[in-house]
Amino acid sequence: MFTSKIASENALVKAPKKAKVFVTSFETQKAHLLARLEQSLSDAKGRYVEGKSYSQAKPSKNWRVTKEADRLEDEVVTVYLQVGKRLVESQGRDGSAGTKHKLPSTLLVAWLEEQLENVRSLTNDGSELAVWFREHAKDASQPTSKKFVGRYVPELDRWVSEKDEQAAQNAA
Repeated sequence: MFTSKIASENALVKAPKKAKVFVTSFETQKAHLLARLEQSLSDAKGRYVEGKSYSQAKPSKNWRVTKEADRLEDEVVTVYLQVGKRLVESQGRDGSAGTKHKLPSTLLVAWLEEQLENVRSLTNDGSELAVWFREHAKDASQPTSKKFVGRYVPELDRWVSEKDEQAAQNAA
């Protein structure tokens, strides 16, 4: 039999399996919220700063035009924040709490930038705000598939299927 020195030295080796990387519900929903806010900020700048407005106002991810006017500066917009599909309560200009607030369009970009900074600075440090956000993130991250069988594990801050849970127990 012929042997190949090259083949024996360069034999294919099966790569080891990579460990699954799990992201917490908190981080997942924070990333989704940041993406929505960045899209909304881009839409707002396009309409009110750069003057690239549609003839008919189209709603964005976190705001919509409630009262159209001849001049863009005179429009009134409604702003809101969503974690998952749920509108979350925030504080309005007048100090009132609610899920939706009306603002003059001239304040929209500043409001969105402020919300972006607030969300970016949010950490899962056990503060009252972090606990509140974590609860909303948990609800928003709950799997909606009827085939999902599992439970929420608070220590991991994520939903775990029975299959993943059994694999973890077998590895331990």
